[in-house]
Amino acid sequence: MLTKVEIQNFQSHKTTEMEFFPGTNVIIGKSDAGKSAVFRAINWVISNRPLGDSFRSEWGGDTRVVLHTSEGDVISRTRSATKNEYSINGMALKAFGSEVPEDVSAILKMDTANIQAQMDVPFLLAASPGEAARMLNRAASLDDIDHTISGLRKTHASTKSEIQRGEALLESLEEQLQEYKNLPEIETKIAQAETLEEDRAALTAKTQTLKHSAQRAKEIEEELARTAYVDELMVKCQKAETLHTSHLKTSQEYALLRVLVSGVKRKLAHLDATEGMEKALRVLEPAEECLTNVKELQKHLAEMKALARKASSAYASLKAAEKRLGTLEKEYHRISPETCPLCGNKMKGGL
Repeated sequence: MLTKVEIQNFQSHKTTEMEFFPGTNVIIGKSDAGKSAVFRAINWVISNRPLGDSFRSEWGGDTRVVLHTSEGDVISRTRSATKNEYSINGMALKAFGSEVPEDVSAILKMDTANIQAQMDVPFLLAASPGEAARMLNRAASLDDIDHTISGLRKTHASTKSEIQRGEALLESLEEQLQEYKNLPEIETKIAQAETLEEDRAALTAKTQTLKHSAQRAKEIEEELARTAYVDELMVKCQKAETLHTSHLKTSQEYALLRVLVSGVKRKLAHLDATEGMEKALRVLEPAEECLTNVKELQKHLAEMKALARKASSAYASLKAAEKRLGTLEKEYHRISPETCPLCGNKMKGGL
């Protein structure tokens, strides 16, 4: 049931709103006041007729008719230079052609038979028997019953055919299932195979791990083989360090002996310079005033002789040391390598 109509720019109506109440509603007005235009506006929404733009107002603007129903739905029909649409509760419906959208008809539940214009002939009296029968059938929903029965017959035939095809398919599938009667046994074997596959995968992973470990062990053995000479080299290094320590000690002793030999040679030179002192003393006449000096000289002479004896002894020791040094040098040169075992450089003169 319609409860309200809103009309904008439709024929003589610029902006019109009408509310309807339950029961009979009467529209009263002067001639050409737009009473019939209200019905045309409602019919325009119900039947989408008339087509075209002849009903639009001359002053322009969007033509719009809105119908409100007692169920709370709002149906709007809008036409403008760029717009031609229905809308239901604010949701636009486009591309509907010349027919009314089914959603709109389902909500309004009205058609042209519900609209009686002022100058129209009484309902059904001017209609032909066929037209009257069609209207009555539509009013009593006989057409819907015929269509429903026809549809049920088609559905029954289609369902029967589907059942027959299903039974044939079921029979065929049952025959095919006989080929899989040992399926439980196959499933058991598949489960066993899956378990074996999992075991195989685990063993494969362990094998790969063992192969990797073996490869790593082989690499370690190769590295150890390349370092087998380290122990021998350490022994040689220890011997070289011992020889080097002995060489340093011998060099120090040799340097000390050279210093001693140099000192002895200087003292011997001094002794050689005093060899004619006794002859000079015998030439000089002893004199009283020189007696003290002579005695002093004699005393010095005795000391020099003692020193000479010591020098002779030191000289003998020096000769022995030089001989020993020569022996040590020969031994050193014999055991000393030509290259340093630590740095690899060539040793000059054995040092």
